[in-house]
Amino acid sequence: MKKINRLILLFTTMAVGILLTACGGYKGKKERTLNLTAMDTYMSITCYGREADEALELAEYEIKRLDELWSVSNKDSEIYRINNGTDNLLSEDTIKILEKCRYIYGTTDGAFDVTIRPLVELWGFESGRLYVPGDDEIKDKLALCGFDKIKMDYETITMESGMGLDFGGIAKGYTSDRLMAIFNEFDIEYAVVSLGGNVQCYGRKPDGNDFKIAIADPNGKKDYAGSINVSEKAVITSGGYERYFVDDVTGKKYCHIIDPHTGYPVESDMDSITIVSVDGTLADGLSTACYVMGLDKTIEYWHNHKSEFDFIALSGNTAYVTSGIAEDFASDYDIRICLLYTSPSPRDS
Repeated sequence: MKKINRLILLFTTMAVGILLTACGGYKGKKERTLNLTAMDTYMSITCYGREADEALELAEYEIKRLDELWSVSNKDSEIYRINNGTDNLLSEDTIKILEKCRYIYGTTDGAFDVTIRPLVELWGFESGRLYVPGDDEIKDKLALCGFDKIKMDYETITMESGMGLDFGGIAKGYTSDRLMAIFNEFDIEYAVVSLGGNVQCYGRKPDGNDFKIAIADPNGKKDYAGSINVSEKAVITSGGYERYFVDDVTGKKYCHIIDPHTGYPVESDMDSITIVSVDGTLADGLSTACYVMGLDKTIEYWHNHKSEFDFIALSGNTAYVTSGIAEDFASDYDIRICLLYTSPSPRDS
């Protein structure tokens, strides 16, 4: 039996599993699953309907197309050419994702910033040559970061020499949104997309029930920390518990998520945060931004953007859950529900 406390609001990037029960096929309908590796992660897509095969074929093509478009290491990709100053033309998809990046950057006071590529390279998270840089090195790279330094004139982009874009914290969310649009063009009843832990659901199961999505336990004590029932939504988690390294000299642990304000890996008061939203692109970017912001600022941000997303923040043995999804979340964690009030009230737990 789960324990529930009430958390009253002061007004002011893991793995996610899918708990999907297989169903029997109906006449002319079939369930198909596609597994592939792209965007440096394992992906799985399950699709049910009369045109499941056709939908998955186009879905695979779209994943590979976007992977090639935004690869930071492929010399033929659009992002590689932009980062290296050999081209400044933007495709339609890049314009769209940059506009969403601009929105998240602006509303979170820069907690999510796709221009931190110089810092990602400095720390060696992409190359695997992990390295703890000095303060001066970080300061130099920070000077090359900041979305506000980008100049966009619709189809073109201008950046300072040495700056670089990296969509690693939002590309999978955009991709899952694109797959939802594809499924809408076919005779598909439901689909579940898992892109390296980014989960997004299309439609409902034939029995009318929601999908049950499992959220990994960042403490590693259990297979998962809880589950959330959703339909037509994305469930995306970020945390520092999967990708990190430990400095051999100091023994200090550094996660792969970099704080754009400091240039150092985040030291969050949350073990993980899961964003639930109908907008997969937004959910992907916000999962990183909220992890950077920490619990209190995330709660305040949700208060001002409650129509856009809900969240589940895990910290220690406590799960902080927004009221919009509280009834759909189940866990053995000590659950504290975030509520909304129209006037200042003390926080009570």
